[in-house]
Amino acid sequence: MESYRVQRVEKEIREIASSYIVYNLGSELEGFATLTRVICSRDLKTAKILVHTFEGEAQAQRNVSKLKEHAFDIQREINSQLRMKYCPRIQFHVDDKYEEALRVQEELRRLELERNQGSN
Repeated sequence: MESYRVQRVEKEIREIASSYIVYNLGSELEGFATLTRVICSRDLKTAKILVHTFEGEAQAQRNVSKLKEHAFDIQREINSQLRMKYCPRIQFHVDDKYEEALRVQEELRRLELERNQGSN
């Protein structure tokens, strides 16, 4: 079970990084990119930021590459806003689980519709 502190830090990092990207890098990214999740290590020394782009994995890879180029600036922004002795070192990765979750959700919705139609 994650600690409440780790969850709070993950939420804060996501909000700070998202704001920075919208206001400073929005025109440099392709399509609609979203930070889906932040996963911090238990010791809060590293934070993996997962990125999803709705236009496909190739575009997500290009956006992650662009974010990696600006990681130092984003890191500095997070460091300036988080009130912690040590700021987690950030890493950007493509969120490959997001599409899978959407497919599972759609399949569950389809099964629910079939079940409801079968009971009528």
